[in-house]
Amino acid sequence: MKWDHGGAMTGVTIDFSVSLNPLGPPDCVAELLRDALPLITRYPSLDAAPARRSLAAFLGLDPGEVLVGNGATELIGLLVRALRPGRVWVIEPCYSEYRGAAEACGLPVAAAPSRVVDGRFEPLWEALAPEPGDVVFVGYPNNPTGQLPPREALERLRKTRPGVYWVFDESFLAFVDPAKGSSPVLPPVPGVAAVCSLTKFYAVPGLRLGYLVGTGDLVRRLLAAKDPWSVNGLGEHLVGRLLAETAYAAETRAFVTAERARVTAALERLGLRVFSGEANFLLCALPDGYEVQALNACLLRHGMAVRNASTFAGLSARHFRMGLRRADENDRLLEVLSGFLRGDNV
Repeated sequence: MKWDHGGAMTGVTIDFSVSLNPLGPPDCVAELLRDALPLITRYPSLDAAPARRSLAAFLGLDPGEVLVGNGATELIGLLVRALRPGRVWVIEPCYSEYRGAAEACGLPVAAAPSRVVDGRFEPLWEALAPEPGDVVFVGYPNNPTGQLPPREALERLRKTRPGVYWVFDESFLAFVDPAKGSSPVLPPVPGVAAVCSLTKFYAVPGLRLGYLVGTGDLVRRLLAAKDPWSVNGLGEHLVGRLLAETAYAAETRAFVTAERARVTAALERLGLRVFSGEANFLLCALPDGYEVQALNACLLRHGMAVRNASTFAGLSARHFRMGLRRADENDRLLEVLSGFLRGDNV
């Protein structure tokens, strides 16, 4: 399988190609690691029960409506394997692992493209035509655009397509101002599920933590198909501590909102097109005549990299995604980018 993800370039010390919390992990991560020996010298629970209980209490659900996995990507693959849909539908551009999960199971993929209207990626709803037994993956918000699809349009379409499974990928929803977007899956109803990454918002990607919300029937079906012990002992005991970090969560959203606006304005002053979104990253397009491959070659000389977005359907060699980092690191990127556009030998 070919993987198209950020975070894979060598020689990069300030990595804008990944989209993690720019504040770094909360203090509870280091506190748990100091006391970690008992957790790694015995087997974790078969189904990450401590994490399921913590998440259920946090979300106001029954533990039987929550499943925890080795990152959101494991749960995406598990859904496809367990549901065995006739087709997997995606709304492009989108996260590559929806298609990857389908192809790994030998299942056909159907795609609905988007068009850009006033800086927003608007799905061509008439092209999204799932049939009973199909699965539709919806980025909420979308990766790589960072934009929330219109919830009303999705609800209307869902009601006219009975027998279709709708999976909302909420891996970046925690970065969104709650006033602008909330989970469409709470409380769980048949035919709808959500997958979510914990490692992005809490900046612990090496621990691989994600969860799924769905009806009890769906969770039982997935548990029957899931490998045991896929979540390690550190991870299953860390979840409750992470969810308790409410001040950290509020600080993160405030910082991301302010820094996203500041960096957007700076990029636009340099002549880039920035697609307004709600997540902790920005989708940008270089001016005509410039390509991201050349930009990354320049950035790499300074230990930096952005995500080349040309691998996403519908995007070009001018498009890139940059994860927001600390303000000083963002300023360093802007400085090198400015020199690149001027033609300086940076």
